[in-house]
Amino acid sequence: MKVPPAFVDETGSLNAGVKEQPVYGIGLLLVRDPEKVTDAFFRLHLNFTAEQGGQRAKLRAAIQQGQLHPTPDELDRLMWSSRHHEHKFSEVSGHNIQQYLNLLNLFFSYDCFEFHSL
Repeated sequence: MKVPPAFVDETGSLNAGVKEQPVYGIGLLLVRDPEKVTDAFFRLHLNFTAEQGGQRAKLRAAIQQGQLHPTPDELDRLMWSSRHHEHKFSEVSGHNIQQYLNLLNLFFSYDCFEFHSL
């Protein structure tokens, strides 16, 4: 019997009075055929990290040449490491929305995923 890989994660907080995350949930993602999607998700990740590295290099060069006095948001993006990145929908912004759309489009283009939530 082949057991498909599964990913379980939670969101929110069980602590009473937490205004930022008033709803608690648990999700299960079952991947029936991981070989089918591994390369596609790996390519998407490589494209994401290459784009982040390019943005950091441009920002670093502009700062070194005195052409830019970075805002705190720009410094955050410069310092952020793209070696490991966990996509969190609470962190979607104008700077990264395309990566999230690419991730969702890729997810919905395959029929081997099964999602359950509570």
